[in-house]
Amino acid sequence: MSAAASLHQLLVPNDNRSKANDRKHDVLPYVPLFTRLLHARESSDVPTDSRRTLKDLLHDQPDATLGKEYAVAFRQITSIDTIIQKAGSFDPSVFPDSDGDDHVALRRIEWTLGTLYVALESRREDSAHRLPWICGIANHSHVLELQCILHHALSSDWIPLSPPLVSLLLESSIGRTLLVGLVQNDPSAASSIVELVLLAMRRQVDVDTHMTLVAIADATTPHAVRRQCIVADFPYAAAVALDITCRLLHDTPVFLNGVMQGTKHATLWSVVTEALTQDPTTPFRRHTSAILGRIRLELQQALEAFLATKPVDVVAVLKAYCGLVGRGSLAVTDVECSLLFRVIGQECHHRRQDSGGGSSHSRFVQVAFTTIVLVCLSTLSQPVDAAATQVTKDARHLIGLLYTLDTSKSGSLFLITALLLYTKVLLAETEASTAAESHYAHAVQLCFKAQAKLKSAKAGPPLHAKVNGELALTYLVWAVHLAKTQDNHLGVLEKFNKALNMYVELRDRRQVAATHYQMASYYSQQQVKTKQRMEAARRHYEKALEYFGGVEVGTTFVMIHKQLAELYASSTKMEDVEHALLVVLNTFDAFKRVATLPRHEQADLESMAPTLVLRLQEYLLQLIRLGSASTKPAMQATITRFKAMYRLTIDQNTRPFAQLLLALRNMYE
Repeated sequence: MSAAASLHQLLVPNDNRSKANDRKHDVLPYVPLFTRLLHARESSDVPTDSRRTLKDLLHDQPDATLGKEYAVAFRQITSIDTIIQKAGSFDPSVFPDSDGDDHVALRRIEWTLGTLYVALESRREDSAHRLPWICGIANHSHVLELQCILHHALSSDWIPLSPPLVSLLLESSIGRTLLVGLVQNDPSAASSIVELVLLAMRRQVDVDTHMTLVAIADATTPHAVRRQCIVADFPYAAAVALDITCRLLHDTPVFLNGVMQGTKHATLWSVVTEALTQDPTTPFRRHTSAILGRIRLELQQALEAFLATKPVDVVAVLKAYCGLVGRGSLAVTDVECSLLFRVIGQECHHRRQDSGGGSSHSRFVQVAFTTIVLVCLSTLSQPVDAAATQVTKDARHLIGLLYTLDTSKSGSLFLITALLLYTKVLLAETEASTAAESHYAHAVQLCFKAQAKLKSAKAGPPLHAKVNGELALTYLVWAVHLAKTQDNHLGVLEKFNKALNMYVELRDRRQVAATHYQMASYYSQQQVKTKQRMEAARRHYEKALEYFGGVEVGTTFVMIHKQLAELYASSTKMEDVEHALLVVLNTFDAFKRVATLPRHEQADLESMAPTLVLRLQEYLLQLIRLGSASTKPAMQATITRFKAMYRLTIDQNTRPFAQLLLALRNMYE
């Protein structure tokens, strides 16, 4: 039996007075529901005669309600046209008083609908005009009456629920309360009201509008409102979705798991990233930062609950952190890192004691492994200290535990990742020289183990190339480390050559060029500069330029030219110094395209320009001194040209460096 039929049966008059009194008490709990039926918009599911019968029956009940009074008053209005005709005569700032007026309900209906009609029509003519309606009502005791009036008007289609109405109600606290009341009494209107609030939110947003949507979600179905906010796909709506998640639904892990699939929900993740990485300099950013703070707190509490042996879906929580770190650029705190690693370690020990097969651990192992890697990357993106080094050591220990849980499927991957964590040059630089030596030696051994593992598993070429690339990188950073700390020339060259040969086999042109550059720097910085070492340095610089001069003309290109010029200028021969000058002038190829480079490279090149100007002046003066002893006319003409170039570097050193280089090149030619 439907609710309407049940109410009808309860309210039908009964000849037995005692039973009628009992029925009266039975009816009382249904009065709020019955009032809602009166306020709801017309539904084709309820016949018109049944609705009228229910309204008449409610009118006969001794426990009258405000909704019933307005239902009766609305019957005295034939159409909205009668109200529109006298709408202009109402004072929009004074709600009709109830003292000594038997028709106050009717007068308040006419005042509300009339002034609202005028307000909406005025807004259509001038959207920037702020209207006194709703803002002039200061008495919140009238809110319930206004709700009743609006419900009856909307159910009769006298006031269409349109964007102007919603934006008008959003202007004041009473108006926002009315919007929430609309969906409380008629949940079927929630979807359209939320859609219109979101539409108004695109044009202008504030915290009050944000909280109105949260209140509507609280009064109806939070999941549905959150879904609408996600589909709307703009930052302010995304912030509401996040707030509903942590304020009402408390399902943060499940929600984050659902929105981190592929490249979807980019707007939401941009809001998360901005809140986690940018200073809260705007009201919106301060608001979203506070929301993300609550989300992080909820996740931390879930981790703590798991450690306290409370039932928690640990995989969902770990995946949520993967989303925050991987897509939201979260920099995990020491507390979060400690909790995550403790949870993973505890779950590993629990699963090792479990008699289940390895297949039951696969999902946990994969998610835990990803979490560990992302936490390490987050830690290494910050200044590396002893704590960061400890994090990577703990990570390697946990990877070992995961390896034992799922050796057959994930062994190779775990070994590769472990050596990745071990071959970070930043970590070696935080340790003493002897400890760093051990660090690199251990990394090489891990690479060899990974090679053997891949060979026995008959892995494909991509995995082999990955391990060989890491082995080459280990040799390269080891060589750079030895070049700074030891005088063992042969040991340094051995590591450099191993790295170079492996990169050549891998056909990694960029890393081949980078290795040549490091070897050239090593030769050119030797205290004892023999002719053979200088020639080796020049040869490696030119090898590096075969790549950086044709593929990546940017910061590295300029640095190589600068160091190569310094190498030539260390000679006392005029032709070598002139070659150094030409090498610096060739940096024009990079500076002429500076506007097309990434911002960080633009900044690097701008910071290098003053030093290059000084080098130009130094080389020109050196050439002038070396050539002054000659009396040959051709040499004197050359010296005159060098002097003019030197004056140009003095007089026009404030102009863009690319223009100065171009002018000098033209003068030289």
